[in-house]
Amino acid sequence: MIGKDHVWTPLPEAELLGERLRDVNIKCLGLSLCGVTDHQVLRLIGRHVREARLKANMTQECLAELAGVHWKTISSIERGAYPVALTIFVRLCQFLETSPNRLVEGITVPDRQRTTRIKKALARQRAPARKR
Repeated sequence: MIGKDHVWTPLPEAELLGERLRDVNIKCLGLSLCGVTDHQVLRLIGRHVREARLKANMTQECLAELAGVHWKTISSIERGAYPVALTIFVRLCQFLETSPNRLVEGITVPDRQRTTRIKKALARQRAPARKR
């Protein structure tokens, strides 16, 4: 949990399991837990959208009309300045005739050890089966 002074404290569940989660809040420091920031992810997706649009010989206006958004939205997506909604992302993939995997290609894989540690620390405990 992050307080007003942005000091990180472990979650109660993690303390109970003896885990020390060392990561700080993403929003607080602008860091990413998987090696890239949100802005870098958006820029990468934007670059791939632009490449696919140019390959399809489309203008921003044409793609915007097909996807049902304003051309300035396409411009912002391509610059990585707009956090694209999932529904728009799907429409872009459809009209650019490309796979979603292609548009997110190159994003760093999260740290597996950290992911496993957090899943273990915060896993829901299954309630014991009731006897009838």
